[in-house]
Amino acid sequence: MGRASSRGFVVRKNEGWSCFRFRDSYTIAASPDQNQFAMVSEGTHVRLVDSKTMAEVWKTKLEEKGQVIAWSPDGSLIGAISDDGHLYLLNSKDGKITRKIKVPNDPHTPITFSNDGETSISGGDTSLHLHEVESGDRIEPTMGFPEKYYHCDQMAVGPGATRIYLSDGSKWEMRDRTDATLNMTFSEDRAITAMALSNDGKMLAVGSKRGGIKVRDTRDFKVVSSMSDQGDVNALAFLPDSQKLMSVGAGDAASLWSIGSGKRIQSFEGHGNDVLAMALSSDGEQLITVSSDRSIRVWAVSSGEVWQDHHPDRGSDGVRRSGGPLTTCGRARCHQRRFREE
Repeated sequence: MGRASSRGFVVRKNEGWSCFRFRDSYTIAASPDQNQFAMVSEGTHVRLVDSKTMAEVWKTKLEEKGQVIAWSPDGSLIGAISDDGHLYLLNSKDGKITRKIKVPNDPHTPITFSNDGETSISGGDTSLHLHEVESGDRIEPTMGFPEKYYHCDQMAVGPGATRIYLSDGSKWEMRDRTDATLNMTFSEDRAITAMALSNDGKMLAVGSKRGGIKVRDTRDFKVVSSMSDQGDVNALAFLPDSQKLMSVGAGDAASLWSIGSGKRIQSFEGHGNDVLAMALSSDGEQLITVSSDRSIRVWAVSSGEVWQDHHPDRGSDGVRRSGGPLTTCGRARCHQRRFREE
C-alpha cells in the first residue's frame, strides 16, 4: 500500500475507543489477524495500534523519515522503509528492530513480502530488489525495467512472488522471475491508477483514470471483463471467490462488481468525498474504506450495512464486528529515476 497523508488526525474516545494524537500518517496496514494495525507517523515513528481499543501498543523511532510499511504473512514482522536508505524489519510484538538492511541507491517504495514470508520485495531506484528476510542478503538478479520506463506507479505480486506486475503511466509489464522470456508489456488507453490480483493469481484487475477497469486472465492475458465507473480508480480488490471485484475512487462510494457480467452489484455510499483506500477481509465479509474527508467506515459486504462510522471530528458510531484478516489496498506510487535491465 502506498502513502496516504492525513494531517492532525485525532482519535476520540467513543464506544471503547481510546484517544491519542499524531501529526502525519503516511501508510496504514492491518495485521493478518486483524487485531492490530501499523502506521508510519510523526515523520520518523512506526506505531502499532490495537484495532479494538485504539490504544497504542508501541512506538519505534527510525533514524530518518519513514515512508511505507508492510506486514509479513504470519504477522511476526513489520517491514518499514526509511529515507536513510534502509529497510527495517521490526518485531511486531515489541517493536524492536530485528534487522536493518541497506537498500541500493534511493530509498525504496513500495515494499511487500512474498506469500511464504521468506522474501522482501522493494523498489525505488532502478529495479525491484529482493532480500532474504532471515539473513538480509540481497537476492540476485534484481528485476529491472527497460530504460524507456522512468517510474513505477503500481505493483502487484503473484503467488510465490514468481511473477510481478508493474505499471508506468498507461503501460504495464508482467515480469517472471524464473523465465525472462515470458516477460510481457501491455498498454492501456489511460494512465493506470490501481492493480490487483486474485488470490490464486489467475486474474489481474487494472484500474485507470476516468473509471476504466479491465480484468485479464493471467494465463493468456485476454480481457475477460470490463467495467466503467466515474472518476479515477484508487484501489481494487478481488473477493475470495474471484467472481466479484471491489473498487473505490473518485466519488463518495465503493462499488462491488460482477466479473462475469461487468455490472455493478452494489454501491457502498456515505462518505463525504473521494474514497482513497480500502481494506477487505480475507473472507470477503468486511470492508473498510478511507475517504479524503478523513472518515473511516466499516461495512458488511453482503448487506451493505455500515457497521461503524468513524470521523475525527465526531468520534465513532457503531460496533466493530468480527471478520477475516484484512488486505489493504490504496494508491501506491514509486517514483524512480530510471529503470533498466540488469
